[in-house]
Amino acid sequence: GQVLYESTPTVARITFNGVFSYGTTSPATFQWQFYPNGTVNMLWQSFTAGGNAVLTGYSPGGSPTDPGSRDLSLTLPTPATLCAAPFNGISLAATSRPVLGTTCTLSTSGIPAGTAFASLVLSFTQATPPQDLTAMGMPGCFAHVVGGNNLVYVNPANTATSPLAIPNIAGMTGLSVVTQTFSMSTGYNSAGVIASNGLYLVLGPQ
Repeated sequence: GQVLYESTPTVARITFNGVFSYGTTSPATFQWQFYPNGTVNMLWQSFTAGGNAVLTGYSPGGSPTDPGSRDLSLTLPTPATLCAAPFNGISLAATSRPVLGTTCTLSTSGIPAGTAFASLVLSFTQATPPQDLTAMGMPGCFAHVVGGNNLVYVNPANTATSPLAIPNIAGMTGLSVVTQTFSMSTGYNSAGVIASNGLYLVLGPQ
């Protein structure tokens, strides 16, 4: 497997991608996220619980000593907490190519249950590079659009769709539209808002 590292001014990430657990042939995939305020997140996709009677966790380095067995829920200065529920994020996709004279449906899936409303943003301007929204209480989320118009979904289901009718005007060939969905869903970050991927559409005759 691989051990990957990424660092930005707002977060440092260490990803173990398909790395065998000690003494086994079982691959583990998980990630540590370190934030400047001292918050540490551990996210995992797959992990083998057996065969891991070894020191686990993280330390500042420099020949750390084994603190012995301890109950992290009692001894940490800030208690360890679990995420409210597994969450794979929301995803925005187009059902077809944005061809002139047709209707291209934009579909947002993975909207959490109980979401009060969501907003599909359509813009002619792409955020380059994408804007990191960690400072707004949305760690891991990025804005891919600048300005634009909003289509609002009230009490949306798990999947919300919007048909985008594209005029059959030759002069619109090559026009680009950037779109992204923001879901007002509580329990996932301090802002109560989560963002989808960005979708870049280029209008054309075929």
